[in-house]
Amino acid sequence: MRVTAGHSHTCGIRADSTLAWWASKNGKKDVPEGSNFMPVGAGHHHTCAIDHAKQLSCWGWSAWAQTSGVPKGDFVHLASGYGHGCAVRANGEVAC
Repeated sequence: MRVTAGHSHTCGIRADSTLAWWASKNGKKDVPEGSNFMPVGAGHHHTCAIDHAKQLSCWGWSAWAQTSGVPKGDFVHLASGYGHGCAVRANGEVAC
């Protein structure tokens, strides 16, 4: 299981690629339903993950547009920060 932690939430990838998610009582859980993820990265109050189709999804608090305007394409790696996120495309380009 891979694990990542944000300010008030934690996410992990189980052996079957499903997402385990837990948060403080004030945490908002709006994780995409039925998705199987590879890497996952928790930011301050948002989370991003790459699914098995190599598509990037982000959810949670979006005060600085962390979860809106998510770039399209095939992704292989990601990182989430306080109010931002970046991901590496399959061709090596970086999108933030």
